[in-house]
Amino acid sequence: MMIATNAKERIRRSMLFVPGNNPSMIQTCPIYGADTIILDLEDSVAPSQKDAARRLVVHAVRELDFAGAEIAVRVNPPDTEDGKRDIEALKHVDVQVLLIPKAETPEYVVGVDRQLGDLPTALIPMLETPAGVLRGSEIAASCGRVVAIAFGAEDYATSMGIQRTKAGREVFTARCLVAMAARACGVAAIDTVFVDVNDEEGLAADTREAISVGFEGKLSINPRQVETINREFTPTAAQIDRARRVVEAYEDGIRRGLGAIALDGKMIDMPVVQRAQTVLKMAKAAGCDGAGGERE
Repeated sequence: MMIATNAKERIRRSMLFVPGNNPSMIQTCPIYGADTIILDLEDSVAPSQKDAARRLVVHAVRELDFAGAEIAVRVNPPDTEDGKRDIEALKHVDVQVLLIPKAETPEYVVGVDRQLGDLPTALIPMLETPAGVLRGSEIAASCGRVVAIAFGAEDYATSMGIQRTKAGREVFTARCLVAMAARACGVAAIDTVFVDVNDEEGLAADTREAISVGFEGKLSINPRQVETINREFTPTAAQIDRARRVVEAYEDGIRRGLGAIALDGKMIDMPVVQRAQTVLKMAKAAGCDGAGGERE
């Protein structure tokens, strides 16, 4: 099995869920600028509509132009009949990523890997229960198809028997564990949805907190959220300029054989350089021009 060479490198700042049984939303979703469009066959589709949604999603992936967005599908739990039918149907179209809900063990993900055979489809397991969060690193390392792991706070809170709040203090520890597991295994960490679609300021703050603990992207349930999420995950002009200067100073110091390299009176060590390189990589992938991003 080989996944696409850029599957792990691709940025997924915003990952927009679109109900798999809603043809009008599927047709219009590419205009909102999400990095990844997730055609959903699980939570947003009633049991009586699963078969119809599956046929619609297969047709959409085969026939529609998604304007360069990554095409993903959240299947039903793969140990259910609907999940098995989802995976079998999607093996015949060009889906780039499958989101695997309620992953709790590495074996759960390996089973999907086997079902896909030699297809170059990547996987993003969703950690939505205490068991899944606690085994995050094992799940992230379960097979070579895994390019990211995603946190599902709503189902996690239900499993814990706790009340979700906008501040999110009750899921902070789990959030950190998911981000650490992803980093430890060299895959991306995707943050949970922000459910209040009318609170743009709250969404921005929630996204900044996700970034502060190591997340590289965020799930979205409404097209109106995409612009805010993309903006927060895109480096600012000042960050890009600083990163460029760090890398240039480091490379100049290496060429000159310097043992100690400084910029603006501060020493530059390898972790600083690596963070700067990550900023520049993100800026390039996000399409920022030579002057950097729009925010200061």
